[in-house]
Amino acid sequence: MIDWMSVEINDDHIAALRLFLQDGPIAWEQLQQQEMATDESAAPYMQMFQAAFAVAVGRRFPSTYTIHEIVRYIAKLRIKRKEYSDDDFNARVAENAIRTVLGDKSLSDEDKTDTIRDVTNLEHMVSAQTAILFDVLLAYENSSAGWLEEFVRDTVELARRWVRELQNAQVGQG
Repeated sequence: MIDWMSVEINDDHIAALRLFLQDGPIAWEQLQQQEMATDESAAPYMQMFQAAFAVAVGRRFPSTYTIHEIVRYIAKLRIKRKEYSDDDFNARVAENAIRTVLGDKSLSDEDKTDTIRDVTNLEHMVSAQTAILFDVLLAYENSSAGWLEEFVRDTVELARRWVRELQNAQVGQG
């Protein structure tokens, strides 16, 4: 179990997120070996990644989205990726990840947890989230000069809020 009281998102994590968003997942390979040795040291990075995914999904899907829009989006994304990559991801995992972030009340608890029951599904989840994140970022890349900084700021705010909530929950349990 992670000791959330010892987790803090600092300038190093923000710089790592910025590098990840600019250079892609390869930017974190060295961090995975050096900086993410324990659950507590990996937690801020993973919170930043999850928050970036959530911010991207929130920007991609309006509050009036439909499940069919998500399914079509994932299908188009998988087709687009096949043009330049052999990497694929599980469509159901991707759809459920989006629906979870959007707070889809019709998504069952089993669908939410079913996607991360084993390492293979966790790998599918990270692969799908990464593909979606970078697809959304590509769409915003030329929208304004400050798009990246705005995205980073929104991501950091969300990640820090999540860490505070986890810390408060842990205090409440203790």
